[in-house]
Amino acid sequence: MKYTFEISVSGCETECAHCYVGGGRAAAVSFGDYVKAIAKLSGILDKLEGEIHVTLGNEIFTHPRISDIIYATRELIPDYYSYRGLSGFIPTTGISLVNRKDRRELLESVKRADCSGFMLTLHGDREHHNTITQNKLSFDAVKACAKWLCGEGLDIKFNLMLSKFLIADWQKIHEFIADFPGAEKKLTIPLYLPTDRLRKFQRYRAEYDDCARLSGKLENIGIKEENLFDNCERNIYAKVNDCVCFDYAEEENKLPEWTFFNITQAFDVFYGNAGLHTRRLGNLLYDAPDELAQKMITLPANYDWSAYYDTDKLPPIESVLRDIKPLNTNFVYSSIHDCIYSWLDGMNVPNIIL
Repeated sequence: MKYTFEISVSGCETECAHCYVGGGRAAAVSFGDYVKAIAKLSGILDKLEGEIHVTLGNEIFTHPRISDIIYATRELIPDYYSYRGLSGFIPTTGISLVNRKDRRELLESVKRADCSGFMLTLHGDREHHNTITQNKLSFDAVKACAKWLCGEGLDIKFNLMLSKFLIADWQKIHEFIADFPGAEKKLTIPLYLPTDRLRKFQRYRAEYDDCARLSGKLENIGIKEENLFDNCERNIYAKVNDCVCFDYAEEENKLPEWTFFNITQAFDVFYGNAGLHTRRLGNLLYDAPDELAQKMITLPANYDWSAYYDTDKLPPIESVLRDIKPLNTNFVYSSIHDCIYSWLDGMNVPNIIL
């Protein structure tokens, strides 16, 4: 089994329309309690068998003592906390990072956690980017942060979040990233999950015909076009509509044996990713580590379907395909699963997210 623990240490300055973990302002974790909690978590992790990763979640640079948190985490659970397993990049909006006076100290702390660079997401031009993030400082912060990080010799990666805005603003996006010739670039198709935020994001989601406008443009910035267009061909409404042999149980059996847990700022331990909790297991400060470990060991993987739905109660795919016709849109998704989630959601099929 593979285990990922995300510890929410703070909130976020943005409330991005595509954010499945529900980013937004939230309290910062108490540092004193954090150290106590991580010491207890260490004993729990040692009882689990498999590959284990611990990450710090939300916009970590909003926490006033994030350097101390990183040092403490690295000291207490060195075998489990490292950015090496996450390609070495820390995602950030850039807003808090560029405004901190202890920026260079922060760089030293993240380097000790095997961070090699930072990932900054772009959604479109200034107006559209700030619309998606719901923060008028967001676009300028990305540019300022990228310039500062490059000046400090850090690697950066631009995560281009696919939407109608990104496609409409492609020329401006191209001009923006041209100022950073050494930066990596990747294109991400937003997930669909049964949450209010993702439902609202549908108004921005790219459709099949929109994506055709990117033909011949992605290779120029080092992104393989075939990856996007393969997705466009496989995971659009029109194509998935032909998927009459889809079996939920069979699909789940193909998924990785990967279990996700989230620890909140109050040190409540939840089964599920941040913002997608399906069961509260206890509290890291107040509950016995052995009891929490035993609960975790008995839980099955929650990588996909069963992380959001009781699969035994889902309607047969034939009835789903029948009920969603006719198709008035042809949205692009990153997987067939996301497409079907959107249909189940449109049919008001109950999910198990708390």
